[in-house]
Amino acid sequence: MKRNPGKRLTGIAASAGIGMGNAFSLQCEQRGFKRYHIEKSSVKDELLRFENSVTEATAHLENIIGKIDSRTSRNHYDILQAHFLMLQDPILLDGTREKIRSRLLNAEWALENTVRDLETVFSSNPNETLQERTTDLHQSTRHVFDQLMGIPSRSLSDIPENAIVVAENLSPAETTLFYKTKIAGIVLEKGGRASHVAIIAQSLGIPTVLGVHNALDEIHDSTPVIVDGGRGRVVVDPTKKNSETTTKAGVTAGIP
Repeated sequence: MKRNPGKRLTGIAASAGIGMGNAFSLQCEQRGFKRYHIEKSSVKDELLRFENSVTEATAHLENIIGKIDSRTSRNHYDILQAHFLMLQDPILLDGTREKIRSRLLNAEWALENTVRDLETVFSSNPNETLQERTTDLHQSTRHVFDQLMGIPSRSLSDIPENAIVVAENLSPAETTLFYKTKIAGIVLEKGGRASHVAIIAQSLGIPTVLGVHNALDEIHDSTPVIVDGGRGRVVVDPTKKNSETTTKAGVTAGIP
């Protein structure tokens, strides 16, 4: 890979502060799946596969929620609780079951169709709170899709202290690690100032820049990175001058 020292990327200033460290890239598992019709004789087994996946996903979220102190991490607790309740929503569950029974869709395809139906309802409603439930819907059902496809939950336990976390996006469940490991900064391809990552990063004082185009392609593992969360700027493989200027400027001035 050709080096381009001091390359600058821009994004959304989501949480103020200056973070300096080596990149820790989190590549998201490919979540493509096969869509196919099942035999009538397989409906019972397919329904059981769906029920088991929902049960496993719910238990996973419940375990994470149990580790969060709702008094000191109220926003995070409320977000995960909303996802937990979403996985018990009869409209989501019954809609998927019905598509398996009547249309003979495999569980993944049935769930995908139900999610799209709900997404249409949420996005067309003038109520902003209901519109925002689309994010909760996608993030909560992602756990069910993972169980159906046998994709293990991403483990963030290997992130070293003072690393700059680089990813496409992070779920509320994944950001629980930030309460245990000292993170120097966060750079994501998606998200905005009102996202759960921004809210949690702000509460913990982690410099964060979101909406950085092609961040995973531009920032490779172990590459030194400077994150200016107050200005929405990221410097990849900073030069000595970049580092010295940032160190001297500190939080007051940020990346020039």
